[in-house]
Amino acid sequence: MKLLGDKTSSRFYPVRYGSEDKESDNAILESILPVENALCDLEDSLKIAHTTLLSFVHSFKTDPIGAKTVARYMRAACAVGSASFSDLVELLEFRNVRLHLMELTKGVQSRSFFDEENHSLTIVLSKDNTPERSIYRIAYELAWMAISGSMGFKPVRDGAQRHRFAREFAAEFLMPEESVRFTVSQLGIGPGDWTLDMIVWLKSKFNVSAESFALRLEALKLISERLRQNIREELRAYYKAHPKAMEPKPRITALKIGLREKLLKMEVARREMKR
Repeated sequence: MKLLGDKTSSRFYPVRYGSEDKESDNAILESILPVENALCDLEDSLKIAHTTLLSFVHSFKTDPIGAKTVARYMRAACAVGSASFSDLVELLEFRNVRLHLMELTKGVQSRSFFDEENHSLTIVLSKDNTPERSIYRIAYELAWMAISGSMGFKPVRDGAQRHRFAREFAAEFLMPEESVRFTVSQLGIGPGDWTLDMIVWLKSKFNVSAESFALRLEALKLISERLRQNIREELRAYYKAHPKAMEPKPRITALKIGLREKLLKMEVARREMKR
């Protein structure tokens, strides 16, 4: 299931298929291909490999246990253990997971692709996402990459079970159970003690949305169902009052994508000046 027809671009596969059409993926690749090729040229000039430096080739079941296991492995591979990510974007870019931010078809929040020739992976994020939503979508796409990698990096069909796996992976990857439980215990917050303000302040520790953090608390049975429902209604009212889905403060800043590329260009320029 390669995309685009010319020799340069037909090396790309969509990681998953079924919910978006081929025309949309072709439009995305036409936009990012010049950047991808320029980055490969920079790496070639510095004799740096293009290959993604995270292993996605593992055997697992697409169930909650599998999602938790793979998420923990990925966190260990990123050298963060159960700690919070300080800069997930930078961490992935320096492991050759390509990231792009661009206008996408309405309703599409993210897509991911496998570069068969360079054995690298690319995540494309919608500019309409809040930074918190983009962080979640990065984790969501990493889960699909893991599924694809377990099948020899073949495109995998979108489906309800795999979608649930990706969501469970994202929750464990961004908000590991040990870290969430430790934080809550150190604050002495009981299941019936939560307020929206508490959730809003703690969600920023994990760089996720208030809704994602509240759902994680519910999954870990750290918040009562009654309070969870009340806070859900408060959040819905907040998002309805902010049509652009602005996240409640404190918010994380806009994602800084492209730092590695900038530094590669600086190094190439420095070497050229020394000739």
